Formats: sequence, C-alpha cells, structure tokens
Amino acid sequence: MAMGGLMRAFGDSDRAPARITQPQAYFLGSLHGIVGSVIAHYHRQRSGEGQHVDVSCQEAVVLTLMNFSEVWDMLKYNYKRQGPFLSRGRPAPLGPLLTQHVYACQDGFAVGYILGGAQAGMVISSRALMEWANSLGYALEFKDYDWTKLDMGSVPQSEINRVQEALQPFLLTRTKAETMEMSLEKSVLFVPITDAKDIMESPQFKAREFFVPVAHPELGETITYPGFSIKITGFPYEPQRRAPLIGEHNEEIYVGELGFTREELARLKASKVI
Repeated sequence: MAMGGLMRAFGDSDRAPARITQPQAYFLGSLHGIVGSVIAHYHRQRSGEGQHVDVSCQEAVVLTLMNFSEVWDMLKYNYKRQGPFLSRGRPAPLGPLLTQHVYACQDGFAVGYILGGAQAGMVISSRALMEWANSLGYALEFKDYDWTKLDMGSVPQSEINRVQEALQPFLLTRTKAETMEMSLEKSVLFVPITDAKDIMESPQFKAREFFVPVAHPELGETITYPGFSIKITGFPYEPQRRAPLIGEHNEEIYVGELGFTREELARLKASKVI
C-alpha cells in the first residue's frame, strides 16, 4: 500500500498518511492473480501450453490510482491526501481544485459529487440535489443555477466552495436512508457511508441473497456467512457448509478418495502423521 502510492492518498493534509486496516494490497494482488490465471487457462485450452503467472501487489496498487501517475507526468502535480476532499491537478494559473466528497448527514456521513460542466450525469445529479434542497427551503440562492458552468477544469475554487457550503446544512437534515432513497429516485450521485449494521440490514444485500445462514451442528445454531459477489447463470453458488473441524473429513478423503484402508488410516493417526 505504501510503495504502490495509495497510502499517500488517505488521511488529512496536515497529518501523516493513514494506514488502511484491511490488507488492500493483498486483495488487489489476488484479483490480478485471478485474472492472470484465467488468461493463462484460456491460453492453455487454445494452445496446449501452460504459462507462469507473475503478479506484483505493488503494481496492482498503482493501477488503483487512476490518473495520479499521468497527472504527475503531464503537470508535475503530486496528488496528496485531503481528508474529505479530493484534490485535482490543474495547470496554472488556476492550480489544484479541492472538491468535497464526504458530507455529514443527520445520522452519519454520505459520499457524493457536486459538479457539473460537460459531464451530463454530473449536471443531472447536481441539479436534482439542489432542487430537492430548494423545495425544503435550503440553498435558495442557487435556484436555477447553471450547472454546466461548474466545470472542474475551469471553475474557481471560491465558486465550488460556495455551492458545497450551501448544500451542507441541507444534508445535515437528512438521514443516510433518506440520502439513499433520494439517490435512487432522483439519479443523484450520493450514497451513505455504511457501517457493519447498515451492511447486515441492507435491503440490497437481502434482495441479492448475499448473506446466507450456515448450520453449525456442533454449536446448535446457524451463523451468517457472506456469499458470492458474482451471479452466474446456471451456477447458483452459496456456502455449502461450515468450515471443517480438524480431521473431520479424514476418512472421506483418505479412504473414500485416495483408497487407503481404515487400518492404514488408523496407523497414520497413531503415528501423528495426520
């Protein structure tokens, strides 16, 4: 994470870089390993020859940086952490633009975009968000605002600050659930920042049957397991059973699959080989 450059992007601008508690570099490297293995398998099916797949976790992290490297190459601007803001490199005389992406809600936080310009989706989203705020008496000075002019390539920092500061008091009156409902109903690019409780109670996860109960007979109860994030036609995957106890399937594997006799299995156990 550090050597790939991503850790530099997390944390507040006046503090040291923040470490992500989960091992993201290994997750990302594993994803690249999966893709490389699939490609190698496809190559073997077509050519009959296998391939050695070499994956770099550091390089996998670099590829998550989007345009960090390109902006440095073109503008010599080094992206840095900005807490709830995103810093965008721009050439002189405008210089970098800070846009807020994390906003406080009534019961937590939401992440989203308040932008416009030539990006049609951003214009639709920001206009709908502002209209919702206006309908409840907030940010009325921005009623009928021309969102096509809020282009991050040319807008002054002071202008985007005005817009963001006008919408923050409105968002403080909305719950995370209301923010999500608004996003779905009005095509607004805002979503709540969820915690573990939100995830486990999410209607979306329930609709997709992502979390499934798995029986643990030795405990006399079931435990909720995460399922498979990919749904494939004709392959209804879900966890089949809990993780095995130590040696639970020895007879099934050694006798049933490998052809050992039960006497041989007993000798292996007695010798502490298994």
